[in-house]
Amino acid sequence: MSRTRLASLGLLVLGSLAASWLLLKILEGRGVHLAAISWAVPVLLLVLAVAVFCCGLVLRAYRQGRRPGLKGPRAAQLVMWGKAASHAGALLIGWYGAQGLLTLPLLQFEAQSARALTAGAATVTAVILAVAGLATERFGELPPPQDGPSLGEAVGHDGSHD
Repeated sequence: MSRTRLASLGLLVLGSLAASWLLLKILEGRGVHLAAISWAVPVLLLVLAVAVFCCGLVLRAYRQGRRPGLKGPRAAQLVMWGKAASHAGALLIGWYGAQGLLTLPLLQFEAQSARALTAGAATVTAVILAVAGLATERFGELPPPQDGPSLGEAVGHDGSHD
């Protein structure tokens, strides 16, 4: 499994933002408006971010030898949860960010200003989720092996083994 790159998450955010904005504009043009965003959304995203980060702390303790009872497959699963959380957070940043952007020209209306506030809170907590996912993934990384020959030394330059 490769490490999640910030550039990849940035592209996910931009793609999600553009697709969400386009979809919402099309729906708006047809007279369809989404329901208001509940305050439960940012609260639940924050709870999820805290849970993912706690998994990261468990991974860090495992890697430092303070959690010997954790098995390797379970640690790998926690790393995957971190990766999934960072990607989900990136997609949700785009989704809620687009909703917030669409409300900006209509802030003079109370309902739209409340929607902008909840969309902004959901966007911020989606950022927190993505960061918690990245941290969890990083906490689970193992350092390269120190003993034995490196891959470059074990395999000749022509690809043959010694």
